[in-house]
Amino acid sequence: GFDGIELHAANGYLINQFLDSESNARTDNYGGSLENRLRFLKEVTEAVSAEIGADRVGVRLAPLTTLNGTVDANPEQTYLAAAKLLGELNVTYLHIAEADWDDAPLMPDNFKQRLRDAFPNTLIYAGKYDGDRARAALKAGWADMIGFGRPFVANPDLPDRLRHGYPWAPHDPATLFGGAEQGLIDYPVYQSSTEPQPA
Repeated sequence: GFDGIELHAANGYLINQFLDSESNARTDNYGGSLENRLRFLKEVTEAVSAEIGADRVGVRLAPLTTLNGTVDANPEQTYLAAAKLLGELNVTYLHIAEADWDDAPLMPDNFKQRLRDAFPNTLIYAGKYDGDRARAALKAGWADMIGFGRPFVANPDLPDRLRHGYPWAPHDPATLFGGAEQGLIDYPVYQSSTEPQPA
């Protein structure tokens, strides 16, 4: 009953380990050259697309994250080639996860524009976006959509907050990956001083 599948080729997971030059130590047809490092991504994407159709497949990439040792010596070369390949395979969208820890490297706008030029279908970006950054990305044209993850945890009404410019509530990082309902279902919706308060 799902509408599609997103292949997680980011965040240090298996496909990402094949892609990045410093995590892929293989000496067979899946390691070494860029063409070889792209092979696993290509074959997995082709296999899933053959089962459900490329129009139901998206792929998530993270060019500058370094999780689980996934570092690339030339991320622009590697990920532009990956975007071009995924465009040729006609997946319905490409989801770019920007590095978002406190001192993370910034992804240059010209890199984003080159990804836009390399990939013809829908491009989604995520990572420390607020309303202003999201609108600027959409206006610049290198993003078609912006994904929000963690902000939704503390802001169940995030679309309304974005629409009206309301402030965002901070989330408690200690509650993101486990525990009970605290920090998961107990954040309130925003109440402005001009809105009627519940009785």
